[in-house]
Amino acid sequence: MDGLMAFFKVPQKGLTGRQIYFSSLFAAYSHIFLDSFLYKDIRPFWPLEQNLFLGAIRSVEIYLIAGIGVAISLVLYAKILIGKKENEN
Repeated sequence: MDGLMAFFKVPQKGLTGRQIYFSSLFAAYSHIFLDSFLYKDIRPFWPLEQNLFLGAIRSVEIYLIAGIGVAISLVLYAKILIGKKENEN
């Protein structure tokens, strides 16, 4: 894990296993939640067969939400890298 984080120049120092666990859990279930609006084979309330979210939000809106999330992530990543360069000088 350290090698991957070093490659992206974002070390994960100071994070506990608990923080990593809950962040991963949040990421997985938010992905399932967003996919449940798009795909009928996603069952967010397993073991129930119904997907009450299917079609409630148009797919273009889901992709817009995902795109905004990517844009925010890239801005935050750039700020981290810029901040590191300023601290090195």
